[in-house]
Amino acid sequence: MKSILASTLALALVIGSAQSEELDLGGLRIDWPDGYKDQGGDEPIHLVGPDGTGVLISVWKATPKDGSNEVLDTKSAFSGVAESRLPQSAAAQGKVVIPLQLKSLPNGSVLYSTATQAGSRRAPEFYLQYMLVAPSARAALFTIEGRGEATVQHARFLEHFDSAAWLDVR
Repeated sequence: MKSILASTLALALVIGSAQSEELDLGGLRIDWPDGYKDQGGDEPIHLVGPDGTGVLISVWKATPKDGSNEVLDTKSAFSGVAESRLPQSAAAQGKVVIPLQLKSLPNGSVLYSTATQAGSRRAPEFYLQYMLVAPSARAALFTIEGRGEATVQHARFLEHFDSAAWLDVR
């Protein structure tokens, strides 16, 4: 069976343009909205935005089991996880307003996403999931929760994933 090990990555925020910052997640860089602060700790990485929006980020790198040189079809393995787990997690959080979507990115990655509406009409809350699967043996899962309309917030965050760049992709 294929083994997926979570890697421990340092998070650095590098000031970018006036509208976004660049998150450096070890082997992944992505433009991100301004004002998100690292809450410290290990995996998953925990960010909080200026409006209280919470973001959890886990970055994985697949490795052969028991140190063997077995070649893994990691893109398929990570995609299988996204296709089976993201819809379940989305449904558990509330009303799924954007079912699992798949988007191919210019860098060769595949982005899976969902959006769930929770809370009440007066106090709407959202739960978003984005799983970025690299053409190599890497993947990253972003879960984002906060106050507001799920479809609006989904569009707001979705645009940032086009900037994703995997470093040392082999």
